[in-house]
Amino acid sequence: MNTDISIKLGQQIKKLREGRGLSQARLSELALKSVETISNFERGKTTPSVLTLSKLSEVLNVDMKDFFDFENVDKTSDIDSTKLGLLSKGDKEVVSIVVDALCKRGSKA
Repeated sequence: MNTDISIKLGQQIKKLREGRGLSQARLSELALKSVETISNFERGKTTPSVLTLSKLSEVLNVDMKDFFDFENVDKTSDIDSTKLGLLSKGDKEVVSIVVDALCKRGSKA
């Protein structure tokens, strides 16, 4: 099922995963899915169920609606992943903590 929405949803899952500094392997462990399944979601090869999206939102600490915020997917995913790829593992963890704190602060505003 390789539809436009599946591809966009996959890009968003990847963006959110990378934004948290997680590898596909680590996300698969936390979400109780195989690495192949996470890869298939991110490439738009398969579409996650609502229950799976709920688990992913819990693991990634995002609202389910964030998976469908397609407006900025194409503009930011390459830049974010490129920049994050230059950071050490420790720095990625720091970025993840800062982003989480900013998101929590933003949700209170």
